[in-house]
Amino acid sequence: MTATEPPPPPPEAVLVRRAREARGISPEVAAARTPIRLGGNRWRQIENGYERLTPAVKLVKANPKTLAHMATVVGLDPTQLIEAGREDAAAIQHEILRTSSREAKAGGEPSAAPHETITITLSEMVRTRRDALGLTVEEVVARAIDPDGDTVASAWTVESLNALEADSDPRPPKVSELRGLRSALALPLWKLQDATSFQFYNQTVVWHSSGDARMYVADWPALTPERQEELRNALDAWLAERQ
Repeated sequence: MTATEPPPPPPEAVLVRRAREARGISPEVAAARTPIRLGGNRWRQIENGYERLTPAVKLVKANPKTLAHMATVVGLDPTQLIEAGREDAAAIQHEILRTSSREAKAGGEPSAAPHETITITLSEMVRTRRDALGLTVEEVVARAIDPDGDTVASAWTVESLNALEADSDPRPPKVSELRGLRSALALPLWKLQDATSFQFYNQTVVWHSSGDARMYVADWPALTPERQEELRNALDAWLAERQ
């Protein structure tokens, strides 16, 4: 379809432009980060909503797959695409995020049983991991899809994740929310669960070196090394009796 005057960009194009500009990247950089063939010039046309064909202009609207990948690159959530009237692209982006989370799960989960003792809070773990990955809170929220859930919505909001990182929310996260963090941050679920126990229940999960048993100990960091060793020996003895 052609016209003589440039039309206003569609709602989804406005979302993409704002999200890209918030990240401080050019259309060329954003396009290069997509796994599909997409150039900076075409990205600009999609954001503008038209392609200039002197003296007329041709209306441009991204197809669902292209828009889904563009939204993923700039950190938009599928629910934002739905609100913009692009349920078709939201469904594809949901699958993109599901696939990404499954790959992160496969790569992030240990092949053997865990045995590391987690003595940091979930707030600190999430904040440190996000910083290490160079992600914004908004990007983590967009990626925090529970792969075992049935919804395209993120398990978190910007407000709830900010509250977690600031340690200002006394409510322990649900398992679905922890699975969302696993997807977004590529952390093993057991680490997130153990950090949750440490922060919200004042209990440290102490694993046997084999990973076959664990115990929950209050105030573990405050115990003397001798007392910690006594408890580990008790766990060894308990496990030996059952093998």
